Formats: sequence, structure tokens, C-alpha cells
Amino acid sequence: MKRVLFWKIYLGFGVTFILIVDGLWLLFNVLHPLPSETTRALAKISLAAASEIIQQSGAQGINTMLADWPLDDRGRLVVQPWGKDSKVRSDINSGAVSVRAHDPQGRQYLVTYEVRRHLGYGRGPFDIPPEIMMLAMLGGLIFSGLLAWNLTNPIQHISKGFTRLANADFSARLGPAMRHRKDELGELSRGFDKLAERLQELVASRDKLISDVSHELRTPLTRLQLAIGLARQAPDKLEASLCRISREASYLDDLVGELLMLTRLESGTHANSEYFDLGAILRGMLEDATFEAGPRDVAVVWQIDPAHDKREWIVAGSGKLVHRAIENVLRNAIRFSRRGQQVELSLTEHGDQEFAVTVTDSGPGVPEQFLPSFFDPFAKRSVTDEHGVGLGLSIAKRAIIATRGTISAQNRPTGGLMITITLPAASVSMDARDA
Repeated sequence: MKRVLFWKIYLGFGVTFILIVDGLWLLFNVLHPLPSETTRALAKISLAAASEIIQQSGAQGINTMLADWPLDDRGRLVVQPWGKDSKVRSDINSGAVSVRAHDPQGRQYLVTYEVRRHLGYGRGPFDIPPEIMMLAMLGGLIFSGLLAWNLTNPIQHISKGFTRLANADFSARLGPAMRHRKDELGELSRGFDKLAERLQELVASRDKLISDVSHELRTPLTRLQLAIGLARQAPDKLEASLCRISREASYLDDLVGELLMLTRLESGTHANSEYFDLGAILRGMLEDATFEAGPRDVAVVWQIDPAHDKREWIVAGSGKLVHRAIENVLRNAIRFSRRGQQVELSLTEHGDQEFAVTVTDSGPGVPEQFLPSFFDPFAKRSVTDEHGVGLGLSIAKRAIIATRGTISAQNRPTGGLMITITLPAASVSMDARDA
């Protein structure tokens, strides 16, 4: 795998580190050109030692002394016979300092200490010591290497994760390799894991939906084939066969329509660009539900505070979607209610931020293990339920979510099921959309 980014970071930061260290040294040298205290002391000691040697053993003793000095320091001490143009230099800032010395025979000498490097350390260009240069290079390369590895190693893990994801391996996770990171790359890896998990759920949901739809389509198609075969074998029963074919075709048409509706809702094509009166929708729905529940001997009861019965309950969103969602829930409650029971439809306000619609029945309820998947396509209500509840409740859930609401189901302590739908008031919904 190419490591172009690694070498860019490695060389870039390495060279930058070296330039910064050497640049700071040079800048310090420029800003502080005067000899340091170390240089002053060294010049004073060197001149005093040379003068003492000359007084004891003459100029030839200087060579013996310099033989023990470091090679780079030997050239700084210059001994010359005193001449008519010779003079003592006492200002070390001028670059040199000197003294007059006498040997045992009385001959005079000019002993000069030259300050070749103002800071007193350097031996390389720009007064940069080789040790500083080596330390800058070594430290820069080590630092840039660690930094490059720290940045590019997790990027490689992320790249491999995206490659696996692109190859439809939705089990790819970065958490095990990057769980110790608390920086932005760690956040990116956790975001990747959430994305992969969501994609895995969506693919599994899609596969399950395809399987359920295939199973759901197989039954009416089988009945259609039987009806067609019966019509061919028994022409005298043609009318009954045509009625059966018509019912099955109508069922297939409804199922396809529900699938299209579910697809539109999941694609998020419905925006909250309309306003509707939730109370008006429920009151109109109540009349239809009462008419439908009459033959079943099931009563549909409207529960609302009389003081709020005529007020407006304005919600931002698609009124058709919400109408379809609540209608599906209400029909489902009527379907599973027995004769003599009642279904309650209530509307309440939670503060000034949201409205709550509750549909309550007295039917058999739903086992607790089936409640988490109650709003999934073709979800089952019991172990013996082979066909489930179809797509109605799944469409209801997507429709409510599209309106920035929530929907939940729970069993009543006294028996039956209660489904609660919350929808944000128009002002809250618009604020959330603008944000």
C-alpha cells in the first residue's frame, strides 16, 4: 500500500523541525552578538595562563601549554614580539583582547586572545555547533516519524474499513483497532462504525422486507392461478372465479401501493412544507372509523377535553401522511377488537410544544417479545401469527417520523394495546427544521 502521506509528513515535519532549531540558534546569535560570560572568563583565564608561562619559561613554553589545549582552541591564542605598533586591546567586544607579557630575559610579547565565535561554542557555519545540528536532525526525524505514524496508521485502518464496506462487507468495524484514540480520528472511526452498523441494519431490513413481500405475494398469486384454473375447468363458475380474481388483483394493487408509499417515506421525499389541523383530521377520521366498526359491534370513542374540542391543533407537515398513519393504527385497533369492546381515540397537549394522539383498544395485546419489532414490515403479533400486520403500521411509523414525531406501542395493564403518537406543534417543528 502506498505511504505517500507518511513520507510527506515525515520529511516535511523533519525538515521543519531542523530549520526551526537551527533558525532559533541563529536568531539567538544575531540578537545576542556580544560575547557570553563563558567567553569572557575563558579569555581572561587563557591570557593569564599565557602570561604566567611566558614569565617563567619564555615564548617557547607557550607551545607546551597549547599542546594540551583542544585543537579548536589553539588558534585563538596568538603570541607576538612587542613592536612599535603593538598595543593592548581591552575591549573584548571588538573581537579580541590582549595583554603585555615579559619573559625572564626581559623581552616583551603581545599575547592576544581572539574571539572567533561570539557565543564561544560554535565551530560550524553561522556559529552552529555540530552537536546542535545532529540533535536537531535526530530529534526532528524521530519526532516527525512518530507524528507521521500516529496520523497515517489510523488513516490506513479507516481506508481498509471503507474498502471492506465498498465490497459489501458490512461487518467491518474500526473500534477494535482504534478504541484507544480520543481525538478527531477516534471520532471518525466511531462514526464509521455507526455508519457500517446502520448499513448492516438497512441491508438486513431490506433482505427481510424482500423475503416478506415475496411470501406475501405468493399467496394471492397462488389463489389467482387457482381461480384461473377453476374458470377454465368449470365455465359455469366463471362469475365466482372472476370475483376471486378481482379481489386478489385488488389486494395485490393495495400491496404494491403500500410498498411504493413505504419507499417514498424511507427516501425522505416528504418535507414539512404544509400545515394542517390535527384535530380536524381526527374528527373526520372518527366518523369513518365509527362507520367501519359498526358491523363489528365495536364502539369508537372520542376522548378530548371539551374546552379544547373546537380549538385548532396546527402541525407542520403532510396532513395526508399523518392521516394515513393514524388511520392505519385505528383500523388495526378495530380489527383486533372483539364484539362489545371499544376503541378510544384521544388528543391531548403536552405543554405548548407537542400534541399526543392515543389509540387504545381492549384486544388481546401483543406479547412483550414482539413489541420492539411491532412497527416493522409484516411484524407478528403472536407466535401463531403467520401473516403479521402487513405494511400498515410500518408506513404509519415512517409517516410520523417524516413529520418529526414519534410512535410507540405498549400493553395496557387491564388488557389491550395502547399506541401513542406525538407530533410537534407548528412553531416547534419549524424551529427544528430551520436549525
